[in-house]
Amino acid sequence: ARDFPLANRSIGIIGAGNVGSRLQAVSEQLGLRVLLCDPPQQESGQHPASAQFVSADEAWQADIVSLHVPYTQEGRHATHHLADEHRLRSMVPGAVLINTSRGPVLDNMALARVLDERYDLAAVLDVWEGEPFVNIELASKVDIATPHIAGYSFDGKVRGTWMIYQALCRHLGCDVSIQEADLIDPKLNLLLDLQGEQTYNPATARELITRIYNIHEDDVGLRTSLRLPRERRAQGFDALRRQYRVRREFNTVTLRGRAHLESVLAEQEINRLRALGLKIVP
Repeated sequence: ARDFPLANRSIGIIGAGNVGSRLQAVSEQLGLRVLLCDPPQQESGQHPASAQFVSADEAWQADIVSLHVPYTQEGRHATHHLADEHRLRSMVPGAVLINTSRGPVLDNMALARVLDERYDLAAVLDVWEGEPFVNIELASKVDIATPHIAGYSFDGKVRGTWMIYQALCRHLGCDVSIQEADLIDPKLNLLLDLQGEQTYNPATARELITRIYNIHEDDVGLRTSLRLPRERRAQGFDALRRQYRVRREFNTVTLRGRAHLESVLAEQEINRLRALGLKIVP
């Protein structure tokens, strides 16, 4: 993976819904300048008073552009191919594009053409036009390719189940007797004990995050499935999702060994770990 220091960087977040607003909060804690773009929400007035929106043109000039919109084909704010060839070519030198929303929000063929010419751009795709079939040509050009698993954390699945339970209770007119916090035993949370690993000296927060969860394993899994015979590729894509390994959210992870971490990591790197939600204890 290419080096991409976060200092003095900006992120354009396209879509300020549940995921987009959470990304905004984390990005601000990481020190990124946030350019928030959500015309429907801006026009509706149904947003926090503190929300400051920018135009799409301005958001697409950020160092990182991350897409978080629903897929719609009709209306003034239709999102089909929202990320079209014009937008892609307008990205600043060295920019990173991330799509974890829906495949057709991004013109996949256009991105493949642009990446042929713009070697400076990086792309991270979790969703694809035509899923479960994946454009092999495009997959070969992006930096990270995953099989639509951004929302597949263990905690996300539990949360989704609880939301269905809530909706069912409302429909049936019965009380919600189970709370989300009751569904996962805190003993299942991850503890990475660094006290006994004095020889483990991570140089960056990124290195430590990769040890907790290595997204490149998902990338390898998808690329391996794309080498299957054509008639089995869709089955391979679906299998990667069905058999997805357990991934916990960062706010369930505790790092034990604060003194050791402080001796090997710069303060800025430790602050980034905290911004991502990790707990650091003595």
